[in-house]
Amino acid sequence: MRKKRILFVGWGTWVSDYPFVVATRKGLEIYVATGPEYPSWMKRYVKKENIIVTNPYDTDRILIDVISFCHKKNIHLDAVASHFELNVTHASLLASALSLPGIPPAAARRSSANKFLMRYTCQSCGIQMPRFAMFQTDDQAFATLRNVGVPAVIKPVMFGHSYGVVKIEEQDSRRTILAKLRRARKQLDPRYHPLMRDYHRFNGYFLAEEYIDGPTVSVDGLIQNGRIMICGLAEFVTSDRTFTQESAYFPGRVSRGARDRCFEYTKRIIRVLGFDHCGFHCEMKLTKRGPVLLEVAARLPGGKMTVGYQTAYGVDMMDLYIDICLGKYVDYSFREHRKVAYHNSIFTSNWGIVTGMKGLDTLARNKYFTLFWKANPGDLMLPEDGIPESVLYYQLHAPTYDTLKEHQQAFNATYQFAIQKTPGALIKRLHYLFRHRV
Repeated sequence: MRKKRILFVGWGTWVSDYPFVVATRKGLEIYVATGPEYPSWMKRYVKKENIIVTNPYDTDRILIDVISFCHKKNIHLDAVASHFELNVTHASLLASALSLPGIPPAAARRSSANKFLMRYTCQSCGIQMPRFAMFQTDDQAFATLRNVGVPAVIKPVMFGHSYGVVKIEEQDSRRTILAKLRRARKQLDPRYHPLMRDYHRFNGYFLAEEYIDGPTVSVDGLIQNGRIMICGLAEFVTSDRTFTQESAYFPGRVSRGARDRCFEYTKRIIRVLGFDHCGFHCEMKLTKRGPVLLEVAARLPGGKMTVGYQTAYGVDMMDLYIDICLGKYVDYSFREHRKVAYHNSIFTSNWGIVTGMKGLDTLARNKYFTLFWKANPGDLMLPEDGIPESVLYYQLHAPTYDTLKEHQQAFNATYQFAIQKTPGALIKRLHYLFRHRV
């Protein structure tokens, strides 16, 4: 009996190996539709002949390349999956074309893959949200801000990773706002960031949204045959300037009443958008008037968040998601957390060479510490255009939040890193700036 075949559309981010770990553990033969560049860890899970080099952000291209590959090899896929925001719509169309389980393509486009359509659909059905409007030009931006009000958040209609996201403050002058708009567009320019070149030519549409103050949380889970299976709630700590997610707590530090209101709010949103046969990641702000939607993705939470949920709640969402993609019936009901987990990324806004990193060997001897990713001595940090660079990404876990605080203190007292502007770093930075500005 042959192994079942699963195709991942895109490989995600540089720390997105867990879906491949799960698929391997389940005895699946893995195929990947990807661009020519992919991380070295992928070779541990995918045979070279199973890598379909295509443009995973071009629907017509990926449909032709994948289906012609299957025809040439005389094989049939059993599942199509994607855990990466920028590939959700392409994977949904491919699954639909092959009559495989997956989110309906129309619903995929109503997710945060198209933030304006997501907002428009939810607003039409009475979902509580921030005021919002779309614009392209600078003049339209100022007219939009007058209607939406400030403070406000400006974000691209179609993208992720907090690229192109800026906050407009009440005290910002016209000149300051124009500078922030230039920075947002610059972060989306393919000359500066290869991911922008691979994804699509940015269409220039932005959303201006009323800024909502309060804790940021996400409700995450899965849906199959219309049955919404909530797995838990996480709380985020984000940079107020760049909106980069720095930390996450599992479960979120909210009351049970607030949690239950978030759960019901999420179910309403998912039903309105028509999600099915997929994971979901619903981000919201907690306010005095209840939860307010920020974004909702038709995918599982990114990075290593599924590991955080597994640690805290004991649920392997990725395993369940792959079963859904294979058409297997999934039966899961929410269970209270059994541990607490904390994810943290250490970012730097300074450029230079990593010249030292201390304490990781000591930390690694503790069962409560898990290293996800680290920069190495000699690596060049170039946080250009307002986008910080990650130095370290890790998890701490504990039986209670009081014990977790002790682990956080121990980490802070142990870990150190150094970045220096060496002559070699200066040459590399000048080379980068010249290469990307001519």
